[in-house]
Amino acid sequence: SRGMVFPAAKMDRLQTLSLFLGNETGKDLPVTLHLRGTADISDLSSKQDLATATASVPAGKQSWVTFTVDAPVTTPGLWFFLTKAEGISWRFMTGAPAGCNRFYGDPATSSWTIREADPVRPS
Repeated sequence: SRGMVFPAAKMDRLQTLSLFLGNETGKDLPVTLHLRGTADISDLSSKQDLATATASVPAGKQSWVTFTVDAPVTTPGLWFFLTKAEGISWRFMTGAPAGCNRFYGDPATSSWTIREADPVRPS
């Protein structure tokens, strides 16, 4: 499973998340997103979903897929992960946006490896 953690202190509610996903199979496939809260972007200890949402990834394409989570935001940060699905890939950017971290791991064991965002370089 893979995911991202991001600051959310200025949000009251999160309606949707859109991810650029690829489907290498010949049929539309469902994938489930789990949304959780955190006090710090390096803390992925929560086992409580604020919301889950399932969306269909179109067959044989790379496309934006929108997950409707419609969840209140009560923590300074949010994190989400996609359950692993054979044939589905997440088209990551080269690095996480400033203030965010990417991660991968196993939700069954809550074993996550965080890939911190590259430091912001002055222009």
